[in-house]
Amino acid sequence: MVVEVGSSPETEIQTEAEMSQQAGEGEEQPENVAIAPQAAEESEVQCGASPKKKRRISGATSQTVLPESQKCESISEAMTLPGRVRVSVEACLVFLGELKVIGRGGKNHGKKKDEVRRVLPLSLADQGMVAAVGIWSPVAERCEAALVESWDSVAEGYYVKVIITELDRVEIQKEPLVVKLQSTGKTTVRCVGAVSLKIAPNPTLVVRRFHGLGQPEMHLHAVGVLTELEAVRSSQEGKSMRQGVLTGEDGYALRLMFWQTWAEESDLKIGARLCCWYLQSKLGLKTGPGFYWCYDEGFCLVLGQAKSLPSTYTIEEIGGEEEEPEE
Repeated sequence: MVVEVGSSPETEIQTEAEMSQQAGEGEEQPENVAIAPQAAEESEVQCGASPKKKRRISGATSQTVLPESQKCESISEAMTLPGRVRVSVEACLVFLGELKVIGRGGKNHGKKKDEVRRVLPLSLADQGMVAAVGIWSPVAERCEAALVESWDSVAEGYYVKVIITELDRVEIQKEPLVVKLQSTGKTTVRCVGAVSLKIAPNPTLVVRRFHGLGQPEMHLHAVGVLTELEAVRSSQEGKSMRQGVLTGEDGYALRLMFWQTWAEESDLKIGARLCCWYLQSKLGLKTGPGFYWCYDEGFCLVLGQAKSLPSTYTIEEIGGEEEEPEE
């Protein structure tokens, strides 16, 4: 089934057979992609680790392409393009959040006073990178049902493959580089099947050495070994949270706080080689330590198990001096 949602109020739903009949032949399947059982043939992407499909907590390019819009061959390409440009990406949907109300319009937003603004957070992944994407009103309301239907119907071990066009590339931080994508009024969303996926993080876009990363309000994609992990506990608002320590290859470590989805992730174990996308550092409350937070809009992937744990490591305290724990 192909589901396309664009800037038009109507949603177009066509079967592959109908599209093939209209075009004279079906779309050619890309190489090195495993198609779901109902598709023509099976193969598997052989690289990295397979992400676990995350449960919710509670298309073709557009006809008119703006000159600055660029179709990217990979998420890594979309991340590294210079400036704030529009991109189109083809990738797997590995996280689908809930539609959130962000606020109402007004003079400061250039919206009508009573107009509600909503955002649908999701994560896209390909063989080398994960991207956090925000789909905003009115595109969010139009595409949510189609994405949820595809998400819920995909077979175990497979991910919904989507083509999303006309996304703004928003640079959150230049060094280390962290970029998010967000919808525009011309964004279209197209579900084009289901594929299997394994991710080997792009080494140029993830940090493996943590010395000097103790500043507050930093953003990171980080790879390390999980050397400490506490039990899940609840915040004052009843949200799940879990504290851990991620140690880099240089012997320096970051305090992590996993939030909600990732606090409850069963694959998190001491000794796991872990990649965390979209970590954000925050100062601690009062005299407590600061943490790099992994929120729902981030993404965690266990890459394997370390052969051995570091004998010693030095924690980079957020906004303070380093602290070396006892062996």
